[in-house]
Amino acid sequence: MRLLVWRAMSDMESVNMKKKAIIVIIIVILLLVYPIWRVHQAKTRINHFSQQISVGTPIDTVEPLARKLNLNLIRSAGDDSERMTLIVWDGWAFARWTCSVSFEKNKVAGKKVLFLD
Repeated sequence: MRLLVWRAMSDMESVNMKKKAIIVIIIVILLLVYPIWRVHQAKTRINHFSQQISVGTPIDTVEPLARKLNLNLIRSAGDDSERMTLIVWDGWAFARWTCSVSFEKNKVAGKKVLFLD
């Protein structure tokens, strides 16, 4: 009788250990997959943004496009007579995709897509 009870308890412990192992494996996979997915999404969104603008595009249409795509913006200080830069970026932690858009007289003068690690 004691042997049957011991075997039943041993089998239950084995099943519990397998469940815990499976849960730990799933959590580790999610912790690895999420950052990779976020960086890939950032690359896709920044490239889509970059393809939507071209030299000569008014800056008044560039900023709303970046906001529409929920991208982060940093605009250099200055006035219309100077060459200014708009940095649009997205990413996860330290892995960021950026599009640096330079403009003169409120029109795009150039753009460059970079990966900052």
